Amino acid sequence: MNLVTIAGTEANIQCLSRLTELSGGQVEQVKPSEMAEDFANILSQKAIATKVEAKVKLHKGLQFRNELESDLSEQRTILTRRFGNVTTDSMFTFEYGMKPISELLLMEDLDMATITQFPFQTQITYTALNGDKCMRVITHKLEVSTERDQLTSQADAEMIQQNALMQGSKQARAGNTRKA
Repeated sequence: MNLVTIAGTEANIQCLSRLTELSGGQVEQVKPSEMAEDFANILSQKAIATKVEAKVKLHKGLQFRNELESDLSEQRTILTRRFGNVTTDSMFTFEYGMKPISELLLMEDLDMATITQFPFQTQITYTALNGDKCMRVITHKLEVSTERDQLTSQADAEMIQQNALMQGSKQARAGNTRKA
């Protein structure tokens, strides 16, 4: 469900944006003075797929951070997100980190000191515009590194910025304005 609101009105954005997030939609706010232009921009973004769902799987020594518990499974190593319709501008971000040492120590078959790569897998299911049901699987391995300069140079600034905006928006909708 996508939501279009008019700036300055008293819509209950906090509740409505939560519904939009759960249904995989987006919130767009238009200004009355720029309504024609804003609506034209919104409508010009054509969907490239519908009923989109992404499932991201992490290595068992890692876990997702700052995600809704209802979207997580397998000890916080699988994240499932539903998006509804997506356009070429749609972006999906998430955060992850190491599991707490106390949990890692309980995993007898895992020696984190010997790991040189972490595998990631994303399974995307969607309905193509012609009605075909499709699945795309993307698998990638990231090298383990302790070199901060190397990691910083490889960081995608646009992706980090988009994630910060999404996380701030999620916190604000939850009423955590200080954390947002």
